[in-house]
Amino acid sequence: MGKTLVLLGLCCSLLGCVKLEIKPGDVVADTVDAGKDLYRTIQRKRSGEEERRYTHTVESLAVGGDTVNIRRCMTQIQENIATTGQISSVVSESSEVLNTEGVRKIQCEMVVLVIPD
Repeated sequence: MGKTLVLLGLCCSLLGCVKLEIKPGDVVADTVDAGKDLYRTIQRKRSGEEERRYTHTVESLAVGGDTVNIRRCMTQIQENIATTGQISSVVSESSEVLNTEGVRKIQCEMVVLVIPD
């Protein structure tokens, strides 16, 4: 009984120091997102798929502009992926033009679902 009172007293003293704020909109959205992620993870595990993130950087060639260089970067990523397994689907693609010390580079990223060999 004495230990319980000490524990309750300790908890009550800490309540004044700790402030917990929960925003209902964030909780609902975060819970829905977590549920979707869990569902996708289970679905992928059953089908044998793995989500993988690949990045690659190439120097920007003057010929063709950024669009051609981004496509070239993405193609190189796909060639690298082909050696590790079969692409089931592309989850997302992104690219960024970097200017480092006067050298233009294209950095691209691809998130894919892969069926390992």
